[in-house]
Amino acid sequence: MHGQERAKDAGFRQEWRQVKRANKERLAGTVAAQQGLEPNLDSLFDCQVKRIHEYKR
Repeated sequence: MHGQERAKDAGFRQEWRQVKRANKERLAGTVAAQQGLEPNLDSLFDCQVKRIHEYKR
């Protein structure tokens, strides 16, 4: 199945939303544990990650 076909598949779209929500919940749990904040899961999360090169470790 290609991207355009999946975009039209209601079952795939529902599963995609569930996976995205589960990942957002997992991230919110990490933020809560490390920062003491309780993010609103219905808000947009904007995350940036910087790769640390092997030679800099």
